Amino acid sequence: MKFVAICAASAALISTSSATAIPNDFKTRCSRLAHDFHPDRNVKVLVSEFWAKGTPFKNPENHPTCNMWNPAKVTVDLCRLRMNVTTSETSSVTVEAFLPADWKERRFLMTGNGGLGGCTAYDQMGFGAAMGFATIGHNNGHLGDTGVPFLNRPEVIKDYVYRALVTATDLGKKATSHFYQTDIKKSYYMGCSTGGRQGLKAAQQFPQKFDGIIVGAPANNFNNLLSNQAHQFKLMGKPGDPTYLNKDQWVAVNKVVLEQCDGLDGVLDGVIEDPMKCIPRPEAALCRPGQTWESHRCLTGAQVGAVRRMYEPFYSSNGTLLYNRLSPGGEIDPIRYGTSGYIFDWVRYAIYSNPAWSPDDFSLATADDVNKADLYGVSTWEDLTKLKAAGTKLLQYHGLMDGGITAENSYRYYEHVSRSMGLPSGDLDPFYRFFPIPGLGHCGSGDGAWYIGNGFSLNTELDASPLQNGGVLMSMVKWVEQGIAPERITGRAVKENGKMMVKDHCKWPSRNVYKGGDPDLKESWGCQ
Repeated sequence: MKFVAICAASAALISTSSATAIPNDFKTRCSRLAHDFHPDRNVKVLVSEFWAKGTPFKNPENHPTCNMWNPAKVTVDLCRLRMNVTTSETSSVTVEAFLPADWKERRFLMTGNGGLGGCTAYDQMGFGAAMGFATIGHNNGHLGDTGVPFLNRPEVIKDYVYRALVTATDLGKKATSHFYQTDIKKSYYMGCSTGGRQGLKAAQQFPQKFDGIIVGAPANNFNNLLSNQAHQFKLMGKPGDPTYLNKDQWVAVNKVVLEQCDGLDGVLDGVIEDPMKCIPRPEAALCRPGQTWESHRCLTGAQVGAVRRMYEPFYSSNGTLLYNRLSPGGEIDPIRYGTSGYIFDWVRYAIYSNPAWSPDDFSLATADDVNKADLYGVSTWEDLTKLKAAGTKLLQYHGLMDGGITAENSYRYYEHVSRSMGLPSGDLDPFYRFFPIPGLGHCGSGDGAWYIGNGFSLNTELDASPLQNGGVLMSMVKWVEQGIAPERITGRAVKENGKMMVKDHCKWPSRNVYKGGDPDLKESWGCQ
């Protein structure tokens, strides 16, 4: 559930911003926030300071696990506000606000977290501010991408599951209105991975706090997601075990899967358009007698057997489906995600309160224990009755080459909502739309037209694309503010040869269909 390495939106994104656009009293009002803003006795303002466009970013959290959420620099003139909020006698949340000088549209954006949630998503906050939103982030009630603070501290776990998001949203709105001395026009949420689960928790439990909610690769079905990661860890083994694959070997498996499934959509373009149709045959990588990885870049029978099991669903001891298979095409992600320590931290510190618990002790009984606990409803697997009643819009997306959180879990959740609410897709469309994104990995990066204006950018040439209406954030704005619901989400990528790839991704249950022509052009694709 950890985010891929990213950089914030570049200066190209906000080239229209300049020092002359700063209101005369902006810096003064910003510096006085520490003295003027006192919403209640539980809130302490730690810092209020003006950050000019181009200022190098320095993370005030100073925790090594949080570095991947840092932008390189501030990309617009803004007021930065940092606060601490007491949530109980044993817990508190740090809340940050990036308040841009140019706030003419009066939009509010709440951001999500990643992993075990103890790092403020400064990169996403920078993106939101660059798009003109008053943007809020928080540390989810503890410091660092680790579960150690959960040990014997149930109130900290409660913050992680949902209370920090509620607290930061309410405080962020108060700070925004106080600073600009006007009401917020529309409120939005955007997050991916753990941030996606947080967004679904908001959609399920307190949708009235937002007009539009964007969730990517959501880590809902949380308990079984983590148990599946532990299952995969034991399945593949450790370095030196006969079943273990190193990074180069996973790359080789990925190549085999692409050879088998890339052409299913009618064109060989390096993207598996619909992994649901792909049934990989890892035996194609099997060594013949006398061959080895060193001599022929092939795999042993034990390795092939373990890989095959990665493409099988994970079931409980009584045969109940717990979690879906690894998504074909996402074979590289398990190096970073499938063997992650999140399940071990969650079980050690949150479930058993036993730091000595070992990953080797994981079993189906452990999975049962995690599910039975379902601390504060962290599973996040309810329907959207409250969202529909509130009139809030929900846009969900998931990369189809995501090997950390398989997209099959998002398909499964969509159909769960449809069944539990008794609503076919046409009746869900007014408030809930799901977009599978072929060629997108975990939140960002990938082999296809993966950049969809969600703030996760690896290439500055793409950073201006969210200004167009096809990306997820601005598509949500159009849906909420103009009543124009998204039928497609535009994705972009710059290929190694410098050519721009553009494709429109279809709303489920429609699928991307190749019509012919250059596969890098969106005119060559349609929805069916």
